[in-house]
Amino acid sequence: MQSSYSSGTENRKGYDQVLRTISCMCETVKQGSLWQWPHIEFNEFLTKFDHIAFYSIFPEDKSGKIDNLLFNNKDSIKRRMCCILEKEKKKDYIEYYNKYFLPFLEKIWINIITWEEIIKFIQYNDEKYGDSLIKFYDYCKKYN
Repeated sequence: MQSSYSSGTENRKGYDQVLRTISCMCETVKQGSLWQWPHIEFNEFLTKFDHIAFYSIFPEDKSGKIDNLLFNNKDSIKRRMCCILEKEKKKDYIEYYNKYFLPFLEKIWINIITWEEIIKFIQYNDEKYGDSLIKFYDYCKKYN
């Protein structure tokens, strides 16, 4: 709960937790498009979604850290992916990036939200449950 995103993965140098998660989301949507609608292009398949989102959830006191904000910036994500592709130098990776990753990245909403915002929203809609979440969250902060 208190930690920032990890900056690397064991299997691929330059990958990080955010980039890996968004890449996996892209691949999942791609596989779904091929399975469900193999006759339409990926860009057209993306229009079938009202929203696709990736939210980073942090405690209020951690949400403003600049390193986490940079990880959630689409331009930063593109740059990091391009660095990986330059090292790999594989034609099929570049094709994947252009045909699937870039359109997916354009569609996805990327944002930071705090645990406190989520709990306040829940509390507003269900006061009893929200109050119990606040107690639980306070324990988490105390013992984490």
